[in-house]
Amino acid sequence: HAVWPRHAEASSTYGGGWSPSVTVGPPRGWPRAGDSRGAWAPGPAHSPVEWLELDYDNDQPIAAVRVYETHKPGSTFAVVDTTGDDEVLLWASPPRVVA
Repeated sequence: HAVWPRHAEASSTYGGGWSPSVTVGPPRGWPRAGDSRGAWAPGPAHSPVEWLELDYDNDQPIAAVRVYETHKPGSTFAVVDTTGDDEVLLWASPPRVVA
């Protein structure tokens, strides 16, 4: 059973086919790799921190979260679940600069 995001916001966006709205619904960029439309991309190319927030309409417990990095893999360094006022760190890795 899969649940897709119903709304998305981001700290910035490259725009067009890379806007946060492309993350709503089933993946559009995956399984393709590379800098292609259908995946969110931040506006600045070398910003130290950007974020993408996805909203789900789901009353069921979540068993897994999948993050598909189709360009510059390794850029994701944290996944956080926020429900109400609670924040739970689901996964983290040391941040690194991706060229």
